[in-house]
Amino acid sequence: MNTLDPASSKRINVLTLDGGGVRGLSTLLILQVLMKYINESIQAQRHTESDTSEYQDVEPHDIFDLVAGTSTGGLIAVMLGKLGMTVEQCIEAYHRLSVTIFGRKHLRARVTGGLAPARYSGSRMRECIRGLIKKHRSCVDLPMVADGRDRIACALICREHRDKSRYSDFKSEAVPICSLPCPDQIHCLVCEAGRATSAAPTYFPVQNINSRYFADGGMEFNNPSHKIFDHYTELSRAEESRRSSVATEAAVGGARHGNLDFSEVRFVNLGTGTEPKDLEVLRNQWNFAFLVPGTLRMLLFLKRNLTKMATNSERVAQAMRTLAHVADGGKFNVKYKRFSADNGVCFIKLDKYKKLGEIESLTMKYLERPRIEMELRRLANEIASDYLEKISPRGRRAATNQLTVPGASTGRPQTPIYQSPPLSLQTSPCQPTEPSPQSPETQPSSGLSTDRSDGSAGNTPSRNSSTEGTSAGTSRDSSPLK
Repeated sequence: MNTLDPASSKRINVLTLDGGGVRGLSTLLILQVLMKYINESIQAQRHTESDTSEYQDVEPHDIFDLVAGTSTGGLIAVMLGKLGMTVEQCIEAYHRLSVTIFGRKHLRARVTGGLAPARYSGSRMRECIRGLIKKHRSCVDLPMVADGRDRIACALICREHRDKSRYSDFKSEAVPICSLPCPDQIHCLVCEAGRATSAAPTYFPVQNINSRYFADGGMEFNNPSHKIFDHYTELSRAEESRRSSVATEAAVGGARHGNLDFSEVRFVNLGTGTEPKDLEVLRNQWNFAFLVPGTLRMLLFLKRNLTKMATNSERVAQAMRTLAHVADGGKFNVKYKRFSADNGVCFIKLDKYKKLGEIESLTMKYLERPRIEMELRRLANEIASDYLEKISPRGRRAATNQLTVPGASTGRPQTPIYQSPPLSLQTSPCQPTEPSPQSPETQPSSGLSTDRSDGSAGNTPSRNSSTEGTSAGTSRDSSPLK
């Protein structure tokens, strides 16, 4: 990352979170350390400027303008974005929910010895999400579209089946479920969106939303960074080629992805574990492979490697680094930084909640490396400089020219959002009023959204890493819980 770039009040920060089941704890631990360094840097810079005003530590919703995730990363995005939780609250909830969701397999999975289409209960997952919403936002039927109290914008990445069959192919493109209005808006509740992004094939049933069937976005889109960039810049890129048609101009101009300006954007991508470079230990596991019949050995080889390729987050990371360089000086200025423990976290399976302690231990060892600490502090210094520039009088004046999300004050300009015309489908059962002292009784979720007791094609954990790329560029874009 270029440390010589001046602070910018215009640059937006986007936090993207990989999928990986219980390994999402590693993501939260990295984010916790990053936020610690950001607060230290803010205080140091304020001291240098002789600022004696009272200072309160910032949280992710103060720093990031958009948080997006796939699978377990999507659930963390809901906690940080829709519910405004702190990192410490997320970690505490992650431990509790991992045990609740993965502590007991679905009845059919127990009866069939694991041969059922879904190993775990989708209903239990949904109720866990509803419980979090009730605790932090009072109203369990919280809509995914911004309701006036969102701290930052939020997006979850899913895959959609071509038809109702759980065995049907996925559509070629991932489907972002956004809190900001967009042309392909999916109107649903937060608990439904959370269920959809975490419906890892063979682990959870698919999710039905308005007669559309969604599953975990981890297959091909485990790292959501490139898809998010493509989704939120699609209309900006279309503007350059729309001038030949007045009708097209009117259509595109009337349906924007909010007023998030991606002309200057910093992606902070946190993974759930990257495959180590030295795989000698793994090779030793195949010392007795000659005892396995050739055909079976080939099938096992294909299953392991094809799934690994499909969920590999490093391919997307490389695409983002390329994106940051190929159009230097172009319309978009992109910074990209990725952190992901590469010391064995990736080998812990999605549902092994009893290994949360091991995940924490390995992640802390990764964070103690001098190179990783240096890169995190460098990133924190840049983010802190941008934040102080945003909250300065000059930065606040620039922000007044943009539409903002009405809501609680966070000490920085609120996330811009396109004010779309009122639609009946956007009517929220949770009005943006102050929550009452007592939470309402849990209401049943929308009748348009139900769990499918059948699962989808297989899926396995992702592999990620710690890499970095910065510069400018444009692009045409083409597992369960915490």
